[in-house]
Amino acid sequence: MDPALLATSTAAALVLGVLMGVALTVPARRRVERELRATRTDLAALRDRVDELASATGHGPLAGTDRAEPDFVITSLPEVPRRAAGPPLGQVVDGDQPSRRDFASVALAESALRLASLAYGVRRALSPENRNRMRFEMGREVKRARQERRREAKEARRQQRAGYPVSPASRAEDAA
Repeated sequence: MDPALLATSTAAALVLGVLMGVALTVPARRRVERELRATRTDLAALRDRVDELASATGHGPLAGTDRAEPDFVITSLPEVPRRAAGPPLGQVVDGDQPSRRDFASVALAESALRLASLAYGVRRALSPENRNRMRFEMGREVKRARQERRREAKEARRQQRAGYPVSPASRAEDAA
């Protein structure tokens, strides 16, 4: 093959791959951003509801709000001091838009997780135990279907001898 043609086709395939990758990540990014906004609004509503329930029961504000003296309630969690290094990779704390690095981390982690689960499922489906079980079940099903056909043919012959009309499908089975 001509080296110039090979280089051109390789470059075209690479550009096409990059374009497809970009086209596939844009909807995923939008979906992740929508889910992030929805989660934040749900969290705000949940906080309001918890504060409302806490004030209705007379407990006052929960731990984590501005309070001088801690109240020891079994259902509350202790506050964990935040690390100085910032949030873990892939988690956005303040700010509406996740950074490119965070988005790439989440997208790659999700893709890797899907790929790993698919590989696990395929490996498990093709294991010797499952193949043996499938072969056994298929044999049972073939045997059951064969017995059912014999029963239907026997019943059709019995009805024909008794003078009942027989359908064309049952006549074909009877001939077999």
